[in-house]
Amino acid sequence: IGVVSCIMFLFHDFFRQASFLPTITNTNGFSFRSAIFANIATSTLPVMHRSGGPFWEPGTYQAYLILGIVFSLLPIFSHKERRRRLVIYFLSLIFTSSTTGYMAAIPLIIGYVLSGKRISMKYKLILTMACVFTGFYIFLNEDVFSLLFGKVYDENHSYLSRMYSL
Repeated sequence: IGVVSCIMFLFHDFFRQASFLPTITNTNGFSFRSAIFANIATSTLPVMHRSGGPFWEPGTYQAYLILGIVFSLLPIFSHKERRRRLVIYFLSLIFTSSTTGYMAAIPLIIGYVLSGKRISMKYKLILTMACVFTGFYIFLNEDVFSLLFGKVYDENHSYLSRMYSL
């Protein structure tokens, strides 16, 4: 599901116009192209250029991605399989543009890095510093901050996202 949703996100403009995919219209009249495992809004509004995976609402998808990340961190998978799953889940999570997803992923990343026995102290320090600098970058760059946290202050952005999900 994560791979399909990533592909559909990356080629959003193509899939948005793909007439071979069925079109689904929700109760508010907003349309989506569906590939079963991923939906793409047919709207050209920038607020709708987010990956919702098999759901219409990216916030719902991020909740399942976070669960997938948590389960992938369990020692039931080989190191190679765990890494492959985490890359797919994190890419999918990035494409949701979900503030809640990002905030839920940060403690998971930090906890994983700091608790890793195979990870050297030098690598842990580099990753921790990267997280700190990324945090500063997000809070100091108005465009990025607005993209991630703008809906907290702008009722219309959140409203449109929720309307598309009905």
